[in-house]
Amino acid sequence: MYGLPFSVVFYGWIINILITVFMLRIWCQSCGVSIYNPIASYILQITKPPVNLLGNRVVSGVNLSAMAAIPILLAVKYIGIYLLLDIPLEALVHPVYCFFKPLIFIIRYTGMVFLMVLIIDALLSWFGSNTVSQFTRPLTNPISEVLRKFIPPIGMIDISFIVILILLQVADYLAAQMLLKIAPDMAGFLWTLVI
Repeated sequence: MYGLPFSVVFYGWIINILITVFMLRIWCQSCGVSIYNPIASYILQITKPPVNLLGNRVVSGVNLSAMAAIPILLAVKYIGIYLLLDIPLEALVHPVYCFFKPLIFIIRYTGMVFLMVLIIDALLSWFGSNTVSQFTRPLTNPISEVLRKFIPPIGMIDISFIVILILLQVADYLAAQMLLKIAPDMAGFLWTLVI
């Protein structure tokens, strides 16, 4: 994939999965997903040791320790990838790679995780309530509810899902275009979330 060794791609995927789990923990706690839901409970359990290690600070329903884990994981990811590719670590000191790359990664990856949860929620809505839909529904409802006020369902079809998909794609495209104007040398990694 992208001409990279499998070890680099696999390492990137593992760290991305960990970042996804921490994002879901933050999201669950801020959206009020029931801790009795098996998926939410599992996410809380597997992220508990690192969050406790970071101090388990919660402010206004947002777990700051879980948020701090994401930049730490990104630092581990980029340092590990640079070591696997035999790139000098001094290249990480460049401001584009220290600040913009992690920031853009977090913004784009958050959109991608939201998109995955949204698609799962939309598919599960056809099958009634179950454990997974009880997990995804509170995560997608805050944004869907706002859109439903302006765009009511057409008959039995809720088009807020389609509007959210379009808005996410437009936001991703605009962010990419702005970034290319700010830092044209970032075009190489812009469209990939592996590195």
